[in-house]
Amino acid sequence: MKIIRSLNQNSSMSSSQQQPLPIRDQILFLTIGLISLIVLYLMIGPNRILPGDEMRFIETSKSFANNFGLTLLKHYEEMSTPLPFMVFGLWGEIFSFELWSMRIGAMLIALCTLHQLCLLCNACLQTRKQAWLVGLSLCFANPYFLPMGTMVYTDMLALFFLLMALRSYFCSNTIGMVIGCM
Repeated sequence: MKIIRSLNQNSSMSSSQQQPLPIRDQILFLTIGLISLIVLYLMIGPNRILPGDEMRFIETSKSFANNFGLTLLKHYEEMSTPLPFMVFGLWGEIFSFELWSMRIGAMLIALCTLHQLCLLCNACLQTRKQAWLVGLSLCFANPYFLPMGTMVYTDMLALFFLLMALRSYFCSNTIGMVIGCM
């Protein structure tokens, strides 16, 4: 109840009264996340093909990189929106479509998502201790969050924009920025 009360109090605060998260805390949070992602990446293996959709997503990203157009947007074979495939296609064009390279791109998206989570926890919660507790428990108690950040899946980019939208709402109390992020 105490955390919910602090959520209600902080959402009514103006953005000028909100204390920014110290850069030291942001760097520490991202370092913990990066170490966790690297450990998971090495445990999985950079080139080990796991059962699932990862290789199919890489092929779809290649097709977005090679022949992007309205026809592809209308008729690509995936159920996800095209934005993650465009992002991974761009990453593959710049760096490589090898599995290890695409996983590093996915880890970069996961780090950006972790940063948004860190900033959201600071915007929503009253104390640094609460922000750290909620942020780390969301990362480590959720078996989905960090492991999916080391594989080429489309969910982390959507979560990034969702967290960005929630943070903009809590910081500004306007719905316009939230719709812009969605």
